[in-house]
Amino acid sequence: MVAELEQEATGRQFEVLQVKEKFGGLRFYVNCRRNEAIRQRIGIAAEESFRTCEVCGQPGRLREDRWIKTLCDEHARG
Repeated sequence: MVAELEQEATGRQFEVLQVKEKFGGLRFYVNCRRNEAIRQRIGIAAEESFRTCEVCGQPGRLREDRWIKTLCDEHARG
């Protein structure tokens, strides 16, 4: 959807190259030149990933055990 909107608005393709989890949050790698609005939205999503349980999507926080993960209280208990 975002890629289609970007292409319609500017004639350029928006391309997601990679999304991965690192240190409890998401990292986005995209091909998106000269579009600050999309970059801001990606930044907001990356920040939100540090407050969202990676299992269920409910509010969570960073947890460190053997790995760094963002989990709600229920999924942190195991």
